[in-house]
This record gives sequence, C-alpha cells and structure tokens, in this order.
Amino acid sequence: SEAPIDTAIEMRTYSVHVLFLLPWLLSAVSGEITCAESGNPTACYPPYRADFAAGVLPEASNTCGLAGPERVCYPLGSRGRVAGSCDFCDAADASLAHLPEHITDSEAVTYWQSQTLTFSDAVQYPSSVSVTLSFNRTLEIREIVATFHSSRPESYTILKSTDFGLTYTPFHYFSQSCNATYGVAEGTVVEVGNEAVPLCTSEAAQLVPSSGGQAIFRPLMHRPSAANFESVPELQKWVMATDIRLRLDRLNTFGDEILSNNPKILDSYYYAISNLEVDARCSCNGHASACVTGPGGQLECVCEHNTAGADCSECLPTHQAVPWAPATPDDPSVCRETPGSPVFLGSLTTNANNVQGNVFALGERTLMLTEFFYDGLAPTARFYVVRGPSVTSPDFRILLDETGSDAPLREYRNETVVLFLPLDVTVHSIDWFSVWEVAFNVSFGELQLPDNITFTTPESPANVSIQFNPVEYRVRESAGSVTLVLEKTGRSN
Repeated sequence: SEAPIDTAIEMRTYSVHVLFLLPWLLSAVSGEITCAESGNPTACYPPYRADFAAGVLPEASNTCGLAGPERVCYPLGSRGRVAGSCDFCDAADASLAHLPEHITDSEAVTYWQSQTLTFSDAVQYPSSVSVTLSFNRTLEIREIVATFHSSRPESYTILKSTDFGLTYTPFHYFSQSCNATYGVAEGTVVEVGNEAVPLCTSEAAQLVPSSGGQAIFRPLMHRPSAANFESVPELQKWVMATDIRLRLDRLNTFGDEILSNNPKILDSYYYAISNLEVDARCSCNGHASACVTGPGGQLECVCEHNTAGADCSECLPTHQAVPWAPATPDDPSVCRETPGSPVFLGSLTTNANNVQGNVFALGERTLMLTEFFYDGLAPTARFYVVRGPSVTSPDFRILLDETGSDAPLREYRNETVVLFLPLDVTVHSIDWFSVWEVAFNVSFGELQLPDNITFTTPESPANVSIQFNPVEYRVRESAGSVTLVLEKTGRSN
C-alpha cells in the first residue's frame, strides 16, 4: 500500500489557477440568492423608484412669510389667480403658508414660495435661492422633475453632493443666457472619456408659462456611453448623489422691476415650486437587487456576493481573500472567504492518464489541489464535482478551466489549483471531486469527500495568510505556513 499523506502541506512555490463552476444541472438556486443566473453570481441592481423625494423634508434658503405676513401679487397666467390680484404669505397661518415641505407632500394645490423682490433683493441675481433634498444615502439618479408654481427662472442650476452635503457640484444648468451666466455654451457635445460634465439648456428657462412649467433633467441624456452604463465607471459615479440642490439664480422678468414704481410689480416676482420628483435607485455597487428600510430607519441595500455595508461597499469580515470591487456585467466581483487552516480531504485515485494530487478545503466554498498532475492527452477531460452516492451520479457540475473556458483540460505538472465554489454550493453539499473524461464517460481519478468537514475560524487562521499581488495567483513558501497571494485574472464566478 502507498504511504499515508501528511496533512501538513509541503512548502514549495506553485503557480495557482482559478477555476469557475457551472450550475448544478438538477438543482435550483436558493431563494435567498437573487443576484445569480442559473446558480452563477451576476451583477444586480435594485429597481428604480420615482418617489424618492416623497416625504423628504426639503431645506430652503429663503421662504416667504416667516417673519410675518408678506404681500404677494400674481402676474397674468398665474394658476388659479386673477391677474394683478394680491394675497398674503404667512407661515403662521396654515391657509397662507407656502413652506418647503409643500414641495414633496404630493399635494397638487400646495407649493413652496420665496420672498418677493419687495421684501428681499437676495432673491435676484447675483444672489440666489436654494432648495435642497438630503437622502441620507447614495442614490443613482435617473430623472429629476421640478414643477414650478411661478414662472420658471431665467437661470437656475441642479447641483449634487456625493458627501452628504459637505460639497456640491453642478449637475445641469438651465438658462436663457448659458454662456454669459455659467460659461457653458448651449449645445456643447459630450465626448467619450469626458462624459461627467454639466450641460446647459434653454428650453426649460422660458418666461412662459407663468405657472405649471417643468424642468426635466436626465443625467444620462447626451452621454455617448449611456447604452453601456453598467460597464462605464465614469457614468456610474456621475449619476450618484446623496443630496440634490435646486439653486435658483435669476428671476425671469421683463426688466420692469427696475423701471416701474408700481409696488405690485416687485410683489409679483418670486420663486415658487409645487413639486420636485426624483426617480432613482439605491446605489449598491452591483451587489444587491433590493433596498429596504433598516433598523435605524435608513434605506439599506440587501447585500449579496458576501458583501456588507449600507451600499455593499465592503467585503464581509469572513470574506477577505480578494479585494472588494463593484460588480459589473463582465465580473460580479464576489468577495471570497478568508481561508482558514487547510483541511486535508484526501488524495485523488489514479485511474488513468497519470492523474494524481491532494485535495484540501480552505473554507466552505474554497478547494485547493496540490501536487496535481494530469497528462492532458484525453480529448474531452474536465474537472467535475458531483453530488450523490457515486462519482457517476447524474447530479454534477462541470468546472471551467483556469482561463474561464470550457475547453478540454490542458496538461498539469505538479501544480496547485484553487477552486472557488459558487454561492449556492459548499463543500458540505458535494460528495465527489473528479477528473472526468466526458466522451468516454469515465473518471481518470476521483476523491469522495469526507463527512463532517470543520474549519478553524477565518479571522484567526492557524497557518494561512493572504496577500494581494497584481500579477497572478501564487502559493508561496513561508516557514511552516501557507501564504495565498490572490488576484482575479478572469470572470469571478
């Protein structure tokens, strides 16, 4: 008989190859896993919602009637008002109040209003009035729609913050004087590689209508790479915002506020907004398909792919084998479990084609072959994992090779190979590992996995450490221990 295998790994330097698994042919994905197709992890995203602004309490830099009743007069075309008639704005009187919360209360008849030119010259250029919505989390903005109760401003800006209101940058300009006011020419063409730039348009800055006009902004409009949004990091960052600010920069007037002595003229110039809608989704970095209200009342991503955090922006403490990365359509960037001490599972039988090697488990979803040999001569050999009483059981999964290809296995000479199992599979749910010749339906070598596989905790592995190397996967010699140096070189399944 052969000498027993020492379960301590002999320390050498090996080239390490990463293998990817196809789905179980006869089993479904767990109901808790939604970021997957046929068992393989995929990038996923929460659905868009048009009501992200609903109920959010806006902040306004200027509001009429806070210091007492202020007269407001209505120009021709004002909704529900006789031209030239006047009324009062009084924040202390519910029937006369026009407060910031009226912008997002979903009531068609309510609206926020600034002071008029009579009470504050701070409402006119070069001063400005701002209305801000804070969402307390990162969103990906698809559309912003502002509906004005007054005429739309001559110049105004949508700004965004990505640091919870500490700083703001322009998102879009609306103006009848784009170049003169903002230094941005209307009709500027956006170029690939420089798409995260604010544009300026004049259509939504016209004086008419006097009430009910809208401003609609879609961040991906006129961006040449919009069709490939999920694969363009520049655009993904461009649509992100934690806060949205509408800055009203210049009133739309006929100039008569300067020439006329009629006090009704100054009382008829002000800003008023009846509704502000934000169509968006939670930003979850491609690692969640749902966003729900958490214990603290804030929206949180329901993270998958072994990620964590409100935005799925980090790996779980137990899954630090590879650096965190956002998911893309080409790579779901699954966080891989931190290996514990290698658990020796057994040695492959040598049935044919010089197949031999040892099989270790580094964790629930990580296998490692050491001193692996195969002559590469069979026409359709593959790595198999099998569930069932026999290696010939029909419930199996084919493993892709180290390049992510399903081509026949190449030759291996004394190599170490690390396999990451898919999210719905663990070492406890498979029974066999095999080098299988598909055409002849025969195993060149197999191992039946033992029962009751247990691991040391990943937080404090006994003799395995992990380093990141931007070139390739390796297992390096380290006196008395194994060091895995991991970096993704293909699709992370």
